[in-house]
Parts: sequence; structure tokens; C-alpha cells
Amino acid sequence: MSEVNYIQNVILASQVKPKVQTLCKSLSELGPVLHRSQILTSELIHFVHQTQYYIMFEATECTWGQLMDEVTKARDLDEVILAHENFLDAIDKRCLLDASKQDLLNQLRKICTTVDMLQAFLEKFENVITSEMKGRGRSPLVVNTPGYIEAQKEFFVKYVSPAKEEIESLYETTQVRMSLNFTVKICNGICFCRT
Repeated sequence: MSEVNYIQNVILASQVKPKVQTLCKSLSELGPVLHRSQILTSELIHFVHQTQYYIMFEATECTWGQLMDEVTKARDLDEVILAHENFLDAIDKRCLLDASKQDLLNQLRKICTTVDMLQAFLEKFENVITSEMKGRGRSPLVVNTPGYIEAQKEFFVKYVSPAKEEIESLYETTQVRMSLNFTVKICNGICFCRT
């Protein structure tokens, strides 16, 4: 399913890089922003893995098993063709590709939008941190002097505080979109695996 692969690729590309984690240790005021970013990334990765599991095993593999049962029981080519058509219909339904599952597919697309927003936030986060560290490295201010402390306060007001608000908002948005029990909704009434 292309949406799931897209989400996974974006999440993996947008994970907080080790370089940024190291820089954040120098800028201790960024700790809460980094922590929330890592939690959100981990939750999205978990979501992607669960969705992929559902599509690969609950939807595709179970449907394939049903197709094989029907093909082996088929007495003629018409029954094989009918079994194949039933297989394709089941795959469409279980992988959210038919009209009755559009609301779930739209929800998945909203989660894609959230992932895009997270990626943009993390890119900006990395750029600002790198820039701030370069600026502090060139600064003649000595650590823990009034000028240095004032520069820290200015950075906090200018970037850290809005970044905290932005990542919290993004986290809340993601929680709302994923709290609709997306994977549970997918499985309810769709998954008919035989034991």
C-alpha cells in the first residue's frame, strides 16, 4: 500500500539525527522538544509497522489462503476465475481500496499529512540548532556570564518556546488522528482469517 510505504520512508528520513541529539545536549533547553519529537517518531513508526503487518498478514496472507482453498476445490475453470475475482474483491476491501473504506483511507492520508508536518518541523529544528551552535561557537561570550545567559534567554523566547508549542500541537493532532483506533477499525468486519 503506497500510503504506508510513503509514511515509513518519510519517518525514517526525518528521525532526529545523532548530530542533532549531540547538539541538543549542549542546548539543554531543547531537551523537552527533542524528547517529544522522539516519542512522536517512535509512535508513528509503531503505527506503520502495525499497519504493514495488517496488510501483509491479516489481509493479504489470509485472503491468499482462502484463494488457495477455493482453487483446490474448484471443479472447472469458471470456479477458478470466480475464486480469483473473489480474491481481488477481498484484497480491495481489506486494503482499503474499495468505496466502503474511503473514510479509513482518508484517515490514513491525514496521518500522512501529520508525518509531512513532523518532517518539516524536524528539518527546521535541525537547521535552527545547527545555526545556534555555530553562532554560540563564534560568540565571544563566556558561558554563564550575563551576556551569555541573556543570549540563551533570547534563543529560548525566539525559538524554543514556539518549538515546544508546535511539537505539542503536532503530537496532539497525531494522537487524535491515531486515537480513532485506525488499525482496530481496519480489522473490524474486514479480517476473516481462518485458524
